[in-house]
Amino acid sequence: MQVNVLATLLFAVAVVAIALVLSQQARAERMASVRPEEEVA
Repeated sequence: MQVNVLATLLFAVAVVAIALVLSQQARAERMASVRPEEEVA
């Protein structure tokens, strides 16, 4: 039971992290393609 819970939590954390990275990359590429000269953080 404990091992399954830990594995599920690790898998969920990994999926969330990957989703965040992919969304950040997509947003950066979209902003760079739309307005490459205005990089205001």
